[in-house]
Amino acid sequence: MGDFNRRNFLKYSTKTGAAALLASALPMNVVFTPGKAGAEVKYEVIEGYSMNPDLIHEPKDVKNLTKFEKLHVPTLKMPIIAEDGSVIPFYVVSDHPMEKDHYIESVEILNFGDPIVHKGKINFTPANGTVYFSSQIRAISGTNTIMAVMKCNKHSRWLSKATVKVTVGGC
Repeated sequence: MGDFNRRNFLKYSTKTGAAALLASALPMNVVFTPGKAGAEVKYEVIEGYSMNPDLIHEPKDVKNLTKFEKLHVPTLKMPIIAEDGSVIPFYVVSDHPMEKDHYIESVEILNFGDPIVHKGKINFTPANGTVYFSSQIRAISGTNTIMAVMKCNKHSRWLSKATVKVTVGGC
């Protein structure tokens, strides 16, 4: 299979159903972007988390975030019910500091219930001063779980989820 990149993953996943496996495992700590074969991976442990940069972390208890989690878990807000699935407003915000040596690099928006899973990636630098953006997303009819994956330059990727129900007539 050679280098494991996005194109090879898609070729492989359509034959083996690996995409379904990845989607079902995403809420746990999973390898999101595999590194080069044979490369040494260094881990940093902070408050019980393995800080492999290829892992996505989800808070242990969403209602009682630790101080560390409050800085790293993005806040994703959107309506609970949407009448029109083509224009669902949302915003992502974080209180993470945007310092020269410790900042948020990017936020990716994903919806595994839609034929186009990757909805976008927003890159940040310390010059942004804060992590905030708003936009609209498209989602299919039914219940959709939208995910925001925020990447800290020191502490890996962190996941936040919001559920929206797309209905005809808003019921």
